[in-house]
Amino acid sequence: MQGRRRAAARPIFRGVALLLGLAPAAVSALDILVVDGDTLVLDGRPIRLLGIEAPAIDRLCRRNGETLPCGRESRRALERLVEGAAVRCEGLEGPRFGKEVAATCWADGRDLGRAQVRHGWARADRKYSSRYVHDEDEARSLGRGLWSGA
Repeated sequence: MQGRRRAAARPIFRGVALLLGLAPAAVSALDILVVDGDTLVLDGRPIRLLGIEAPAIDRLCRRNGETLPCGRESRRALERLVEGAAVRCEGLEGPRFGKEVAATCWADGRDLGRAQVRHGWARADRKYSSRYVHDEDEARSLGRGLWSGA
């Protein structure tokens, strides 16, 4: 999705340990912010979840005849996943998307990209990975998240 606009990120929680796969030692994150449904800011460093594409924060969707803020819903889903959780990211690549670094991130052992796609709040980014294609197909067929009105 080109032309993405970023809304002001909201702090989710403070004082959670963050382990970066490329760092020689554990790095402590003072702030974890959720920018949108596929972007976190960890200790001031923007990280894009590798293999997924979530709607831009200002994106609206039609669901059952209603216009809904699906970009904000996607962000809220990611906020719920990381709230109070120990978050770690590995396989940092980049910057691949502008200034953002792409990585696979987990919250208490749960793959954040897979969770976003499986619950229907993001699409599998088929251009860069086939990792979450099955999860997207399942979310679509079950009408989850963004696909609930499709």
